[in-house]
Amino acid sequence: MMDPRLIAEWAGKKWAFPTRLVVPSAATTVLTTPTSLLLGNPNRVAWMLINMAVNRGFFWFNSSITTTFGIPIEAGGDTWSADIDEDGELVYHPLFAALQTASGNMIVIEVLRDRGPKKEGV
Repeated sequence: MMDPRLIAEWAGKKWAFPTRLVVPSAATTVLTTPTSLLLGNPNRVAWMLINMAVNRGFFWFNSSITTTFGIPIEAGGDTWSADIDEDGELVYHPLFAALQTASGNMIVIEVLRDRGPKKEGV
């Protein structure tokens, strides 16, 4: 297994600042109506969205998401990701999702610019 310090050092060189991985302790339940997954955050440098539900979903960057409007993400583990190098300002915008026929779970993983010790509730 690769030493995590080497990965942190590589990320620091790539982006010229330290980063930290934010992995949720649980999946987010996504409804058939707009569900907020991420708030806007100018310190976000990357995110990955995983659809764990058994039905197709859609995601978008504001609450106008519907079960027919947005970027499709297929059922059963389909993923989408964005990072600042390839997608620019898109990564810091809010992220919303809706599932097509029934509620289910999605997971969002983030990479944030590390601005020092983590504060409670952040």
